[in-house]
Amino acid sequence: MTKKLLSIAALTALLSTGASAFNTNTAGDLLDNSGKKATFTKSATNSGTVKRDSDFKGDALIYPAMNQKGNWGTEITVRNNMKFGVVAKAVVYSAVDSKEVKDFNIYLSANDVCRFEIKGNKITSTDDSIVVGERYINDAHVFASEDKPFSASLAENAGYVVIYGLGQDEDITIHGGNAKDKLFLSYRKDLRTARPNWDANGVNLTNGVYTGLPKVLNAPYTETNSSLNLTDVNDTALSGQVRLFNDEEGNERSLLLNATAVQNYTEENRTMLWAPREYASMADRNMNASAKYDWAKLKADADVYVKTGAYYTYNNAGSTPTVENKLILTQVYKRTLTQLNPTNTEFWTKLQCNEDKGKTTSFAFRATTNGNLWDEEENSLTETPGLPQLELFVSPATGQAADKPFGYCNELAEISSPEKDEEAFANKNGYIKFDFNLPAIVTQMSASTVGNTKRINWVNAVINVD
Repeated sequence: MTKKLLSIAALTALLSTGASAFNTNTAGDLLDNSGKKATFTKSATNSGTVKRDSDFKGDALIYPAMNQKGNWGTEITVRNNMKFGVVAKAVVYSAVDSKEVKDFNIYLSANDVCRFEIKGNKITSTDDSIVVGERYINDAHVFASEDKPFSASLAENAGYVVIYGLGQDEDITIHGGNAKDKLFLSYRKDLRTARPNWDANGVNLTNGVYTGLPKVLNAPYTETNSSLNLTDVNDTALSGQVRLFNDEEGNERSLLLNATAVQNYTEENRTMLWAPREYASMADRNMNASAKYDWAKLKADADVYVKTGAYYTYNNAGSTPTVENKLILTQVYKRTLTQLNPTNTEFWTKLQCNEDKGKTTSFAFRATTNGNLWDEEENSLTETPGLPQLELFVSPATGQAADKPFGYCNELAEISSPEKDEEAFANKNGYIKFDFNLPAIVTQMSASTVGNTKRINWVNAVINVD
């Protein structure tokens, strides 16, 4: 590949989908935002659920939060732990409804690391694992560099990021640019073999969904065979971190968290071959043989992440009082599950949304305490004479009728400093045990003052799973 002779301006920009919408219905059809059905008629199927991994290695990674509000920014790192090449796809989802807002492929050579930043309404990188220009025909492409940085607009202020392993090529064991070129060509070859017509200059795509002619009949989840270069991604192939930072002078912040690792996303003899500009969803491994979403399969995957509660700590007294605490619940399965079965109320039910103080109603969850608010002197809310048991913390927690409770509607939900609604606990240290039933990744942020400096920690929350 003679990349140096190529001009980015002469290449079709396929660096991101900008896919504004994806939907399904109770029949399991893949729809674009206007209701058109995808042309798929067959898909590979899965035979087992995804797995949670405690060692932070997986074939897919969930980065629980992204923030570019104000002076905040987000840095994403992904690492290939293997001695051969891996193709991955990075997807940014909206905090409100898990709508995809941007995606792009990452080509990782052996033991490679890719890094990109989200700040100032754009995604940027000079990492040579990301393509900045490519063509449908002839596979011409240019990788990012200091001279040719990757830059994609991104208006969404908050959300989360998922990096999916698509496939690996164990024959590509070299490093650097030559390895990435070979990996790019392996991916392109397999797309043409496994999903004919994907490369019709985008004329058959509407908002990231194949709905037109020429038809793409095969869904992204594909069976591997001897005619393909890529195989399923090793369950320990990927690891990474997310860093949220604020670089405003005098208000500097930085917090780091390991990505949540998912294993068995691509099963043995399976690859996930999303095309450039095509919408990508965690649910795409959960189709039946006729390429319709299977609610039972998706529900089984979601059940792996069900939490029945979490412990939230607060520190508002002493020499390092907390500025703010947040319990963050990232719900990657909510969008598709509620569209497939809107009558299912096991996890979410229609409630007025706490996020806009009840102006809208949507699928939501409630986080109840059942009196489990304690300070460090073992004082409990329910043990205070004459004080009724508190059932739900929201902010503001006032005047809401019992038959019309607020709920948390955003799919990246934040429960912020609830103890401050109770005067007796607002200036103390303690914890709250929240009860809920929800497939989610639960983390906690704590911002505290150390001397004259504000610090932030971001940790995985202590959770209940039964």
